[in-house]
Amino acid sequence: MMSRILIAGSSGLVGTALTEQLLLQGDLVTCLIRRPSPTPSGSQSSLWNPYEKKIDLDEIDGHDTIICLSGAAISDSRWTDRRMQVLVDSRVKPTAYLSETIARLRRIPNVFLVASAVGFYGNMAPDMTADEQSHAGEGFLADLCKLWENSTSAAEAAGIRTVHLRFGIILTPDAGALAKMLPMFRKGLGGKIGSGRQMMSWITLDDAVRAIIHVINEPSLTGPVNIVSPNAVSNAEFSHLLGKILGKPAVASLPAVAARLLFGKMADETILSSQNVIPRKLLESGFEFDTPELESALESLLR
Repeated sequence: MMSRILIAGSSGLVGTALTEQLLLQGDLVTCLIRRPSPTPSGSQSSLWNPYEKKIDLDEIDGHDTIICLSGAAISDSRWTDRRMQVLVDSRVKPTAYLSETIARLRRIPNVFLVASAVGFYGNMAPDMTADEQSHAGEGFLADLCKLWENSTSAAEAAGIRTVHLRFGIILTPDAGALAKMLPMFRKGLGGKIGSGRQMMSWITLDDAVRAIIHVINEPSLTGPVNIVSPNAVSNAEFSHLLGKILGKPAVASLPAVAARLLFGKMADETILSSQNVIPRKLLESGFEFDTPELESALESLLR
């Protein structure tokens, strides 16, 4: 049955792929955008400005699902104080405003999905794991995720099923972390970062989109849901497998001190941080990953 779905952040990596898949399966998709711009063929659009608290209530009323994927890219530039404030504001303000808005609609949605991240768990020892029951960690990203998730309180108070999609590293050769790694690895200059022992919780873009659609359709899922493969790998293993798939050596390394010089404080909470996260709620609700193992995932993406 066709669903009406509203997406804020539809032009991002996940939003673009999700919009395309929802349209393919026959859903009616409305893209919530800040300025007039083209949207995927078959979709509709509605203008909003969460910073000025402007939105057309009539255009968003009656949607079955509302999804907020808004947020400036975490690793596009060094974390100055100003940049970190942008990272917070670009997530918390749109989410809070959308949450408050949908809570007072005449026809509230069945479900409100909001992006979050496994950064919620902070830096973990490589031999530790986390699932949705684990406590928040420490650091800027953990604090950011807590603020982000708390900004949905109005929707939750209105009785709307609210889900926090805690994304891991999303793999696609076209954008994001993998796309940034590929040029160096294709030159044979790739390798581990720091000790290489830090764990990487990852998921392919296709599986991430499938997981989101599963969450929409599974009414038992609420609160945090980890959107990651069940098989995290160490940074050293990731580098080895990527080099293997590309037929290139992956013996170079970037010492932790060099990573900190290049990326500043961002390095300790991203490329040097360890997160071994289990998608317990997805697994227990019956979701099946197309590519749960990294080697087969990289093969499907790169060959």
